Amino acid sequence: MSKELLKINDLKVSFFTPAGEVKAVNGISYSLEPGKVLGIVGESGSGKSVSSYSIMGLVDKPGKIVGGSIIFDGKDVSTMTKAQRQNFAGNEVAMIFQDPMTCLNPVFTIGDQIAESLIHKYGKKISKKEIKKRSIELLTLVGINEPEKRLAQYPHEFSGGMRQRVMIAMALAGSPKLLIADEPTTALDVTIQAQILELLKDIQQKTGMAIILITHDLGIVADMADDVIVMYGGKIVEQGSVYKIFNTPHHPYTKGLLRSLPDLNKKEIN
Repeated sequence: MSKELLKINDLKVSFFTPAGEVKAVNGISYSLEPGKVLGIVGESGSGKSVSSYSIMGLVDKPGKIVGGSIIFDGKDVSTMTKAQRQNFAGNEVAMIFQDPMTCLNPVFTIGDQIAESLIHKYGKKISKKEIKKRSIELLTLVGINEPEKRLAQYPHEFSGGMRQRVMIAMALAGSPKLLIADEPTTALDVTIQAQILELLKDIQQKTGMAIILITHDLGIVADMADDVIVMYGGKIVEQGSVYKIFNTPHHPYTKGLLRSLPDLNKKEIN
């Protein structure tokens, strides 16, 4: 088995609009080892989210992968059939998004939605009793109190932070090797942000899964990631270890991002 869990080689993703071709991702390459955390940083429109959606097979018309390859655990994702990709998404790679309220179905209970994730993984092999037991375990893992009671509740009965915890529980239902977290704390207040990031760190250490953390916040990356990719205009402008990026940045855009970080040691000049 390859040491690399994920290998992206010269990936190109374009969107075809009436105004012409928009090159959202323009030839990026990187790799990720099992159990590692990779931070992908960049401003809105830099291509960081689109590159990760490509791994999940979530790029649809007018978007299209126009070049390069995505190799996951030795398998070429781009050549998978629709059935293979459906099995792949959620079981081998899972994703959590910015706003959990738009991802959770308001008319189904939390228990029903976690059950759906478990059935996607295990099919008819899992009984109702096992589904309930595993659902309680997942909610407990993500730090939700009274998990059995919570299974019967609906998304609107949960706070934003608790909904994001439910999304993480659903993502973990398939025991993925890779979790993609797309701006997972953007819609949350600062205190809850810290709790969610601490939770992701704790789960990553317990399960050993790899994480791709997509963000515009270098502070989050400094706290969680092993390696960093900086994207700008659909390209990778700098990549390396967290230590290297923060201590010896080379690209002007990376330097600008680092200068924008608040520094409590600086004195304000009137």
